[in-house]
Amino acid sequence: MNDPFDKELEEQSHIPKIQVTYKGGNQNNPWTVVRVDTVDEALTLMDEMQAKNLAEKIHETEEYYAKAFPVPPPPKNTYTTPGKQPQAPQSSQGERVCACGVMEYREGISKSSNKPYKGFFCPTNTCKPQFIFSKGN
Repeated sequence: MNDPFDKELEEQSHIPKIQVTYKGGNQNNPWTVVRVDTVDEALTLMDEMQAKNLAEKIHETEEYYAKAFPVPPPPKNTYTTPGKQPQAPQSSQGERVCACGVMEYREGISKSSNKPYKGFFCPTNTCKPQFIFSKGN
């Protein structure tokens, strides 16, 4: 005798073979994840998603929730380098201000170019840094 619950359990434990993830233009956009068994299923679902304007509906929903539940800005002056205390602006450099408040003075070695840098950085990392260039740079 076949137990209908065995078939239901088998269907629930099925793991699709293909996973396709769609993501918008920046890191804050929501993801749409589709799991299917065949490429044909993926293509059919993609066509259906486009035909029904799923991306636009997701974007509208995202905007609704962003307005309903705004994310507060990060606390100011939270940048630290592991093992170091945050550095205050050097007196010879003076204090600099951006749209978000008093900028933080930082110096170090660039991870990408392995060259030294120093400058003032936005406390919320939203404004452009103001680098200090030595003579000859």
